[in-house]
Amino acid sequence: MSRRLNFEKMKFKTTFYIMTILLLSFSPIYTQKIEYRDQIYVDNLATPQVLKNGQVYPSPIIELGSRDFLTFSFDDLDADEKDYYYKVIHCDKDWNPSDLISIQYIDGFEEEQIDDYKFSVGTLIQFTHYYFSLPNRYTNFKISGNYIVIIYDEKPENVVLTRRFMVYEDKARLSIQNTPPSDVENFLQKQQMQVRLNPGDLNVIDPFNDIFLTVQQNNRSDNQKSNISPKFLREGLYVFDDFGTISFWGNNEFRYFDTRSLPAKDPI
Repeated sequence: MSRRLNFEKMKFKTTFYIMTILLLSFSPIYTQKIEYRDQIYVDNLATPQVLKNGQVYPSPIIELGSRDFLTFSFDDLDADEKDYYYKVIHCDKDWNPSDLISIQYIDGFEEEQIDDYKFSVGTLIQFTHYYFSLPNRYTNFKISGNYIVIIYDEKPENVVLTRRFMVYEDKARLSIQNTPPSDVENFLQKQQMQVRLNPGDLNVIDPFNDIFLTVQQNNRSDNQKSNISPKFLREGLYVFDDFGTISFWGNNEFRYFDTRSLPAKDPI
C-alpha cells in the first residue's frame, strides 16, 4: 500500500487508492458542520491518538480481513464520566461521505457507545481517558476505502472529534522510479517520481477514470498530490507520469519519541 524511497537524504511516502464508483443515494445528515478530517471540536478534549496493533505508526491503515486493528483514544479534561459514541462513515477518494449505505460497508453496527475509559491517577491535570478499537465484535469492515470515525457526546449533533483512517486490500502492485526533476532550477532540492501500476486480476473497465493516485510526503496531507490518473498503458502497466506533478521539496522526517520509558535518577 505504501513504499518509502531515499534520494539524496530526501524522503517521501506513497499511498494509492483504486476506487470504483457505485451509484446510490445516501449521505449522513448532521446539524453541526462536520469536517471530514482530523479535527477536535470542543475545548475539553485533548491528545487524540490512533495506534495500529497497539503501536505508533505513521498512518492509520489496516488490511481488510486481517488481524490488524486500530485503537482510537482521547482524553476528556473535564475528568468526569460521559456517554461518548462513535460512528463510522465510508468516504470517497476525496474524503467526502460516499453514496454507500452502512450495510454495504459495515458488518454489524456502524454506531456504538464507547464503554472503555479510565480516570487519571496522580497527574497534575485530571482527565478521563477513553478508548476503543476497530474492528471489534460489534463493528467490522466489508470493503476497503477511506473512512472517518465520528465521536459524539450522547447525541449525534454533539460532535467532539473526527479522525481519518484507511482500510486496504493487497490486490495490485506498484513500481516506483526516481526520475530527474523537471524543475531544472531546483534540481538538487526536489525529488520526482514515476509510478507504474500492475492491476493484477482487477477488472478495471475504465482505468483513466476509475484509478487515481495519491502521493504523500511523510504522511503530510497539506502538500499531497491527489487525483492523478494514469497517462497511458505500457506493457500491461498503467503509467503515472505528470512531468513534474509528482515532485516534492526535500525535507526531514519527524519521528515519534516517548520519554516516559527513560529511567530517572533521584537527585543527589
